[in-house]
Amino acid sequence: MSNSLEERLSAYYDPALPEQPLPSSSWMSLAKQLKPRQPDKRGLRWWLAESENVRDATPEYIREAFSHIPPDLYLRTRPGHLVHYRYKARMKLPEVRVALLGRTKLTLMLPGRSTSLPEPAALEVLLVGGLARYVCMRRPAYLFIRFLMLLSPVALLALSMLLLRARSVPLALSVALLIVFLSLSCGLVLWLLHLQARTMARQADMLMVQWIGRDRVCLGLHALLTRSRLPARRKWGQLSLVERINHICGMRIAADQERLTLVR
Repeated sequence: MSNSLEERLSAYYDPALPEQPLPSSSWMSLAKQLKPRQPDKRGLRWWLAESENVRDATPEYIREAFSHIPPDLYLRTRPGHLVHYRYKARMKLPEVRVALLGRTKLTLMLPGRSTSLPEPAALEVLLVGGLARYVCMRRPAYLFIRFLMLLSPVALLALSMLLLRARSVPLALSVALLIVFLSLSCGLVLWLLHLQARTMARQADMLMVQWIGRDRVCLGLHALLTRSRLPARRKWGQLSLVERINHICGMRIAADQERLTLVR
């Protein structure tokens, strides 16, 4: 049955042709004509869109905090590229660290994973306040003054060396005077940098008030106050929670601070 079927097919389609191998020259010409396949532009756009979506996988509370910033601020368009969040086991109060260099500009430091997230108002003040500080730190006037302060000890040290050398002061005395002078100048520069950073922090708070309103800022600061054990503590170049509330909200919280301390 199979043989008769094959015979019928052969009679219908004609007998099979013998193999005719192509010469090597034909294969070479065919290989030259073949070009690398161009990637599909649509597929490339899709891949780029997918990669952007992966990088923009920002938590909802970060997107919610940045949603209140005016739309004309270009930094708001991609908050996921600016903010990086980390969990720290020994941390009690969340904070935001700002950096001008590097890909990550804002680092949100949160307490351990076992601890619940702070209130939305507190997170909003942390993130928007950190972004306001980042904007203030990028201003040319702030960078120029900071550069001059950092450069001043070197310039003063070089000038002192020239003056001591011109007056033929003994070497041992010159070295001692230079060490004392360098120590004093470095201490003065650190103090001036501290004052400049505190001034910038006040400007950032005012910018935050312009963005999200005084009521929301005060609500977030008081939410942070309830979590803080030392609200009057001041870090280098920063304002304490008490100072920020007094400056922004225009109200004294000494009585509230004592009440919270007694409750704890």
